[in-house]
Amino acid sequence: MNAIVNDTLVELKNNPSENSIIIDEVFLGMEVEILWEDINDYYYIKTDYDYKGYASKKSFTIEKNKVDKWKKAEKYIVSGEYIDVLENNFYDSKIVISLVRGSKIIKSNSSNNIRFQIFLPDGRKGWIRSEFLSKLEDVKLKDKEKIRNEIVDNAYKYIGKQFRWGGKSPFGLDSSGLVSVVYMLSNLKIWRDSNFVDKYLLQIKKEELRRGDLIFGVDHIAIYLGKDKFINSSAVDGIVVIKSLNYNDDNYHDIFEGQNTIYACHKLLRG
Repeated sequence: MNAIVNDTLVELKNNPSENSIIIDEVFLGMEVEILWEDINDYYYIKTDYDYKGYASKKSFTIEKNKVDKWKKAEKYIVSGEYIDVLENNFYDSKIVISLVRGSKIIKSNSSNNIRFQIFLPDGRKGWIRSEFLSKLEDVKLKDKEKIRNEIVDNAYKYIGKQFRWGGKSPFGLDSSGLVSVVYMLSNLKIWRDSNFVDKYLLQIKKEELRRGDLIFGVDHIAIYLGKDKFINSSAVDGIVVIKSLNYNDDNYHDIFEGQNTIYACHKLLRG
């Protein structure tokens, strides 16, 4: 059964209980598949990037007509960090819901110079400032260099955000969460954890690294920025930071010096 995330941010857990470990987060508007229903008010779901976990049943729209309509509609992605959806087209209107960067919505034909009217998965309507929305474009139709620049630019937006295990929102991210959400903002799917999965990626040589490519270490992943620099969410530093692969630089980090290091390029960015 298919479903749409209908809450601001929904935690995916490794077990169907309140105290279990958070392994991922999904945002409003994301499409998931419900694999089975647990007795403890949880669904076991699979995301469209093949990641699985338990999530609260109350956080999803499951009515078939609403789900089908959502899947067919043109989507826009929230590019602002944390954005309010207002009930009416006035700055002092009641807040319907707040959305984090990476959420997906449907835009109606109603708009003015400041706000768009949008639809939420459960059918509710609201208004959101136009500068905080970006159209989800087909990656295959976009210039690869433009996508690489997008990846780097979006990664910079998370500098200084706290490390949070299982997180990928502006409230906190782990290393694979940072990569996951940054790639998602460019409509690129990628495996959620910090291990190399060849469904989405190609292994490359270190000298082939380009902006936006990935570096894998032991239980860690980073985005390459160019000129020997990489960005990652570090449990040691406690925040998202920029480090260097060059030991002559002040911000050098040896986390990717081991024999298990893998350099990778997304298959849709090859060439």
